[in-house]
Amino acid sequence: MNWDSWLKRRRWEARMDAELRFHLHSQISDYVSQGLSQEEAEMRARREFGAVELAKDECRDQRPVEWLDHLLRDVRYACRSLRKSPGFAAAAVLTIALGIGANTAIFSVVYAVLLKPLPYVQPEQVYSVEVVIPERRSQFSSLPVTVQVYQEWRKANTAFAAMSALRPWECILTGGGEPEKLGGARVSTNFFSFLGVPIARGRGFSADEEQLGKERVVVISDSLWRRRYGADPALIGRSIDVNGESHLVVGIAPPAMLVPTGALLHPMVVFAPTIDVWKPIAPTKSELQNESWNHGLLVRLRPGENLEHGRQQLQATLNRFIRAQEPGIKIELIPQLVPIREVYAGKVRLRLLLILAAAALLLLTACTNTANLFLARVASRATEFATRIALGAGRARIFSQALTETTLVAILGGGLGALIARYGGSLLAAYGPDDVRLLADTGLNLPVFLFAMAASLVTGILCGAVPAWQAYRKDAGVGISARRPVSLWRRPRSSVSRGSGGSGDGARNSATGICRLAASQLRQGDASRPRLSGRAGLSSGIVNFRPSLFDS
Repeated sequence: MNWDSWLKRRRWEARMDAELRFHLHSQISDYVSQGLSQEEAEMRARREFGAVELAKDECRDQRPVEWLDHLLRDVRYACRSLRKSPGFAAAAVLTIALGIGANTAIFSVVYAVLLKPLPYVQPEQVYSVEVVIPERRSQFSSLPVTVQVYQEWRKANTAFAAMSALRPWECILTGGGEPEKLGGARVSTNFFSFLGVPIARGRGFSADEEQLGKERVVVISDSLWRRRYGADPALIGRSIDVNGESHLVVGIAPPAMLVPTGALLHPMVVFAPTIDVWKPIAPTKSELQNESWNHGLLVRLRPGENLEHGRQQLQATLNRFIRAQEPGIKIELIPQLVPIREVYAGKVRLRLLLILAAAALLLLTACTNTANLFLARVASRATEFATRIALGAGRARIFSQALTETTLVAILGGGLGALIARYGGSLLAAYGPDDVRLLADTGLNLPVFLFAMAASLVTGILCGAVPAWQAYRKDAGVGISARRPVSLWRRPRSSVSRGSGGSGDGARNSATGICRLAASQLRQGDASRPRLSGRAGLSSGIVNFRPSLFDS
């Protein structure tokens, strides 16, 4: 708590109270000097001066930060009100928590798969290349590239700053334990620098390691390094046996490095579910003489270059190379560029968006149920709202207080929903498709947390708008008249005829009659009658009303 601000406010309140009471006492003194008795002077001064608490409220309303004070009081009142109805509060909070939890869990997956930037340098400039043969579309939609085409494109001057090829590689690791079958990949030597992913330990590949005889070097994954070699730093520079041949370990890849697995890159280029070993591509003579469409290719567009212009350059180079090899070929091969985001998320985008829409409908249903609960609560508090309006509370304050209560419930539900989303998102990622598991990071990061809070606020407004409007429109006289009608001037029965409760019923009837008369006067818009603030106590309000009710 800011004690300095609190003390300043207390001093300000004390000065305001002293000033108002000074003016009231001055008016009383003037009437006494004119010959009125002390009681008559005080009654007349109070009638003309009006409610002191109302004057205080009008002074407070002039302060720039008074809205914050109103908000804090509304929050405190909402907490007290919900504490008195624990069953209602629990039902409303749990209903909203389930809706927000489901939405946040699904949004965390949607954000990780569809929205979160990929862990590459400028990923929006990275594309995968496929080759389309229009005459063969009925047999296959597209083809990967050959190593010969990759080399021709790499030599050509195009709109692409860099290219990197990769293909699957199955390997058996022996030595230092039981033999282990691992998923691997043969990659161009610039693979790690192309993605902009720095090697965690050691180094990447050098350009001369694409030559035959120099390619027996490997980079292994962080998980393999920790699992099989106990995170031994001395492993770098040592040799390990892969497929019965000795390979020098030159580097350790960073943890959780993201690379295409399975058939993400192309249906005809199928990698293992996990890649643990990378080795440079070093084409043999037989590989260069054969036509093997088994290489995936990634390209990086130069800044400021046009993508379609670069695609046309690749197409011209490709068809020129094919016709040089096979002069009789008449077909035209068309390169197709796929953004790297689509490589990872293209197959699951529609499914995730449909699930998110279904979760939004679930949240809307939760909002409807919660709004019904609050409508019933407003109906049960009709007399309370009517009495407060009759005693001078502004309808805007009633609306604000009702809306604050629903928003508070929604925020509590949002906090509980965030916990549900933390574990729900993990389950969704664990049992989802491979595309989702590869990218899903279901932690409560800042965007997901902001989504949960925004959903809570929107839910609070949606749930509270209709009930708050109903409370705003409540007619004071109708709300009070809903009780048994009583006349202010009817003489109450004696305690002899009604028993011991007669005097209590008479007092209750008189109080109800006063409130009905006050409500009728407020509806008539009599400006000469003093208005009471919603924050004024009942005792001070009735005391200030007595002169206007009975004085002729």
